Amino acid sequence: MSATHWFDSEAPQATKSTQDSPWQATKNSIRERNAYLLASDLMSDVSFVVGQAKVKIPAHRHVLATTSASFYEALYERPNPPPEIEVTDVEEVYFRALLRYMYCDELNINSENSFELLRLSLRFGIRHMETQVVEFIEQSLSTDNVLEVFQQSTVLGCQSLREKCYRIIEWTIREILATDKFVNTSREILGLILQMPRLNCREVEIYRAVMLWIKHQCNDRDLPTDGESKREWLGLDLLHLIRFPTMTAEEFSECATLDGFLTADEISRIFLVIMDKFSGAIEFSHIPRTSVISFETSRSIVILNRFTKWSRGFNRTINYDHHSVLMSVTKPTIVAGFGLLLDQSDVTLDGAILTFAGRDLNLETLENGTHINRIAMKDNFYMVHVLLEQPVLLETHEMYLVKLMNPTNGFQTITGEVREKITFGNAAISFKKPTKSPYVNAIAEILTLS
Repeated sequence: MSATHWFDSEAPQATKSTQDSPWQATKNSIRERNAYLLASDLMSDVSFVVGQAKVKIPAHRHVLATTSASFYEALYERPNPPPEIEVTDVEEVYFRALLRYMYCDELNINSENSFELLRLSLRFGIRHMETQVVEFIEQSLSTDNVLEVFQQSTVLGCQSLREKCYRIIEWTIREILATDKFVNTSREILGLILQMPRLNCREVEIYRAVMLWIKHQCNDRDLPTDGESKREWLGLDLLHLIRFPTMTAEEFSECATLDGFLTADEISRIFLVIMDKFSGAIEFSHIPRTSVISFETSRSIVILNRFTKWSRGFNRTINYDHHSVLMSVTKPTIVAGFGLLLDQSDVTLDGAILTFAGRDLNLETLENGTHINRIAMKDNFYMVHVLLEQPVLLETHEMYLVKLMNPTNGFQTITGEVREKITFGNAAISFKKPTKSPYVNAIAEILTLS
């Protein structure tokens, strides 16, 4: 049997209905042609029954299969694929958003649909969609919402987002413990936090936060809040994750005064461990959680494009009492400290105050080697790396001011030109001088945590 030659001069002509509606000729790209077919019965060869309302949505197997390996396996590799597939556990609005991405490469993400779109991208193995949703969620991460995002990413099994939240919790745990969101977090997430080997706070602060969490949980359920009830509600599995032996004797005395929360035997053995007079087994870890903030774990980002000492023509009569710079980030970024530029090695930090994110840091009270580190540079310049007492999570769409107040002469004689923008990894930090700020600037580096 010979093949029909549809496209030569003797081929049958298009029908009148086709000539009247040449939609293909009006679509200039594959995206436009796919958009025309989206949720259309035209050439549809599969349909979905979606949501509790069981709305029927037509689709096209080849479009689904070219975007998702899961759909390819279900629609092409299995024998006798069904013409109709039920997905009643997905709301119609989210499934239509999924189809629009698969047909048109359009993804309209917002705070209300982000986690549902993430769930669908993971469920159907659409990696490029997952990446876009994760990037959107990361943009909005803060100490106020990180526990919620941590829980969602844990439930959904999104490892990259979970690891990002994990690091933020490690670095900014003290600020997180003070939020209202902490007392409302789930028992599962509390357990994951208590298992963390690195947290940037003292163990007694963790204990106090756990007590507030238990009190809130019990009050919500009209349960008693005496020591024994708190112990029962927390459970031995979480109780044993609190590292009481790493506290000082004075700190642990606070824990031992709550009748019934710890048994007399536990209190006795923990005190002996603290005083280094107990060598037996104990159910509480005596290994301190390590701090995540140090000069070794931070990364230095140079923000001064060039710097020099005052020139002869510079007006020394003006009282330049501070150095400052404004900064903003494209992705949430942890700042651990700053690098301050000196023109001599013996400059003291007396009276110098570093102000950042509404917090004042008195530099002369900081301990050398722990929070202060001086580094010799070329041309007799010296860099003083200063670690903040608590790292700060910079949020997107916010402007942050860092200011060095009352510096000594060694800081005063530095002039520097601040870079407009620095890119590192897939993030960027933008800088500018405050309008009324003097030209001098000794704030030369930012120490970030990666």
